[in-house]
Amino acid sequence: MIRRTWGADKWMLIPQVEHARIAGVIAAAWNFRKARPGGAIMSAIANHDHGWAEVDARPTLNHDGAPRSFLEMPPKESFSIWTRSIAHLAEMKNYSGARLVAAHFIYLAENEINMARLSPREAIALGQFLAEHKKLMEQWKELETEHQSAGLSLNDLSKTNTHSDVTPLPAVPTGTFAEDLRLLQVCDQISLLLCTDFTGSATIADIPYLDDCDSITVTRPNGKFGLTLTPFPLRKNLRDHISAYVIPRKPYASDEELQQVVASTAPITQEFLLSPA
Repeated sequence: MIRRTWGADKWMLIPQVEHARIAGVIAAAWNFRKARPGGAIMSAIANHDHGWAEVDARPTLNHDGAPRSFLEMPPKESFSIWTRSIAHLAEMKNYSGARLVAAHFIYLAENEINMARLSPREAIALGQFLAEHKKLMEQWKELETEHQSAGLSLNDLSKTNTHSDVTPLPAVPTGTFAEDLRLLQVCDQISLLLCTDFTGSATIADIPYLDDCDSITVTRPNGKFGLTLTPFPLRKNLRDHISAYVIPRKPYASDEELQQVVASTAPITQEFLLSPA
């Protein structure tokens, strides 16, 4: 769950699967030049946080009685969530997508987790997560090669995607695995900046699939929910929406109280715009 302030006395809670959907919408709007990802990769970007669905359906509290943010999850829970996200794509037989999302979470595990703060059990769980999924990545690479040898287009796999915003792509040259991984990371970061309390500006480096762009600057216009991107990496202005829950900002007494409040709250639709500065 993404938790952000909303007005003077509210929280906005955005499910991780909704954040991932927005990442997929951004990827689908990307201004690809000579090459672009296959449909299976686009589907993976839109579904990369599927493992959060059951967690966000029953949100829990942090130590202050606030809804627990995805940044506050215990490491072992994060590993389990990441594992479910990856497994979901493998179960769809989207092996290239599973390999991509595994690489995404392996990167987070190796670069974003403070190893010094892990307990012995958490360190063991981390090692198991890394070893298991690096091995699975090799297996999925072989299965992906077998599918390609059998004449199964990666675009065929996009038909399993449940998000209407991500459409099958025409037959054009596909990018490298490194480009696809970086596209996932960049679209994930833009979506997170949009969904969180981000203000000011941020620079994202190593932009994929754009020949004349090494980095983009992301800013939040004052008083606006959307973002401006410079230089602009999308084909045109992107106007879409986020589905979220707005609840009272206060300390909650228990997980059960929070869950009851969320369950009784109708989600709102918040429009946003991604545009040039």
